[in-house]
Amino acid sequence: MNRLRRDGRDVRVREYEGGLLALPKLFRAVREADVVVLQKRLPPGWITRSIRKRARKFIYDVDDAVYLKREGVAPSATRERRFEAVVRAADEVVAGNSHLAARARERGARKVTVIPTVLDPAPYESASRTPHDGVIAGWIGAGGNLKYLEALLPRLEGLPVRVRVVCNRFPEGVEKVRWTEEGEAAAVAGMDVGLAPMPDDEWTRGKCGTRVLQYFAAGVPVVADDVGAHRDLVGDGGFLVKSDDEWRRRVGELAADPPLRLRLRKSFTPDAVFPSWLEVL
Repeated sequence: MNRLRRDGRDVRVREYEGGLLALPKLFRAVREADVVVLQKRLPPGWITRSIRKRARKFIYDVDDAVYLKREGVAPSATRERRFEAVVRAADEVVAGNSHLAARARERGARKVTVIPTVLDPAPYESASRTPHDGVIAGWIGAGGNLKYLEALLPRLEGLPVRVRVVCNRFPEGVEKVRWTEEGEAAAVAGMDVGLAPMPDDEWTRGKCGTRVLQYFAAGVPVVADDVGAHRDLVGDGGFLVKSDDEWRRRVGELAADPPLRLRLRKSFTPDAVFPSWLEVL
């Protein structure tokens, strides 16, 4: 968004409010815009149709499995119906990964473009890096996702790494760094290896790899489960793994080889996807 503004575009952000009293303001903003981008929300079908009727060009931007009721694979007939309505109504769907793109096509989207999610690397690049002994294999995330790391920890036992967890709660036997917005960049920049464990289900296939992007922004190589957006992102920035043995081997390789860690660095920045967004808009 800031990149578009720097390029001289008039970008206006409107919070979606579904209440009836807010709709006249929403519809007025839609009529005034040359392009409307609806991000992630799933309005009732009649609101979607109203937006479609008023919009000169209508883009739907999705970076999560919004068609599911909640984490896991719980189906939701209402969400599925609304998802189908909005991707059919849109002139184009921008999907954060190839799995979401496939879901949009299955539901009748007329045109779908995959544009990976990005984040601003500046806070990570400028973060202070405190010298430390040994190798830190780190994970950052919300407490609700900690179970993915907890399932991985037994596989890392005996490896020459210290596991750092940046979160609001912690498993036993790890280096604990409480998450703060101000401190997250430095906490990630101080890692030597980034861990991205994730099971393979419909919910996780819809994720767009924010954790991996944070590691890349800090110049940290990644070991990640071969799932969902990881397949689109990791490339030469680390290793995709499919088994317990691969987890141990790849983390062990990175721990033992500092030059390899330096070579396996990658970055997705707003500039990288800007031309794709310009073409869509």
